[in-house]
Amino acid sequence: MEKEIAVVGIIVEDLNMVPEINDLLSEYGNSILGRMGLPCHEKSINIITVVVEEREEVIAAFIEKLQSIKGVDVKAGF
Repeated sequence: MEKEIAVVGIIVEDLNMVPEINDLLSEYGNSILGRMGLPCHEKSINIITVVVEEREEVIAAFIEKLQSIKGVDVKAGF
């Protein structure tokens, strides 16, 4: 199957979940082309943008795992 490129936007509302998110990003590290994190101190959130190149089902599994983390909102575009 052909690989797709997706942009995944992650809003972290529960900052205690950052280590779990980082573990997941490390797990999918070989598929990640780039990542940028921005703290938004006045709203007590972190915003992470990840660009992924992988088969669609792998990207979907990555997004599903992110969405299962408490206090995390995820949106993706292909």
